[in-house]
Amino acid sequence: MNLLQANAEAVDLAFVQGGIEAKESGLTSLGSMYYEPVWIFYRKQQTIRLLSDLEGKKIVIGADGSGTQALARVLLQMNHIDEQSAQIITATEQLLQDMLHAGQADVVFLVASPSSEQVQLLLRDPDIKLLDMQRAQAYTRVVPYLSAITLPQGVLDFDTNLPAEDTRLLATTANLVANPDLHPALISLILQAASQVH
Repeated sequence: MNLLQANAEAVDLAFVQGGIEAKESGLTSLGSMYYEPVWIFYRKQQTIRLLSDLEGKKIVIGADGSGTQALARVLLQMNHIDEQSAQIITATEQLLQDMLHAGQADVVFLVASPSSEQVQLLLRDPDIKLLDMQRAQAYTRVVPYLSAITLPQGVLDFDTNLPAEDTRLLATTANLVANPDLHPALISLILQAASQVH
C-alpha cells in the first residue's frame, strides 16, 4: 500500500488484503481475486471454543505491519482482548509452530492460502488444533470485509481425512489494487489475465 500510494514507478499493481486501512489516495480496486482464510491455531491441551476464551493467553498476531496483525487486532478487540487481558506477541509466520511447541504461545493467528507451507505444517501437527469459528456468521454481520467459509472434511488430504471434520473459518479477500496512473487499456488486459490465473 505504501509503495502504491507513493506512486513508486516500479509498482503499478498490488494484492492487498481486505480490511487494510489506508488514507484516501485515489487507488483503484480492480476486484477481489480470492479468499484468504483467517487460521487460528492453538495448542491441543488448551480448551478454546470462542475468541473470548483467549483472555489470559499468549497470542501471536503476526509481524508488525502485516495484514494478519491488522485483522487479528480487529477480532481480538471485538472480544475485549488486548495487552491488558492477554499477552500479545508479534512474530513472523516462520516461527509459529516452534512457538506453540515450546509453550511460548498458546494461540497463533495466520492469514494465508490453504496451500501455504505454514498452514499445511500446522494442520498436520498432532499437537496443534484449528479453531472452529462457531460465530463466523456473526462476525460477518459486524465486519463487512469478512466472509464466512467452510473448510470441508477431508478437502486438504483425502487419505488422512484432513481436516477431520467440517471447520468454519473467517476469510478476507485479496484485492487487486492499481496505481491511479496505470493506463486504462492495461487495466483491461490485466483483468483478463487475472481472471485466468486467479
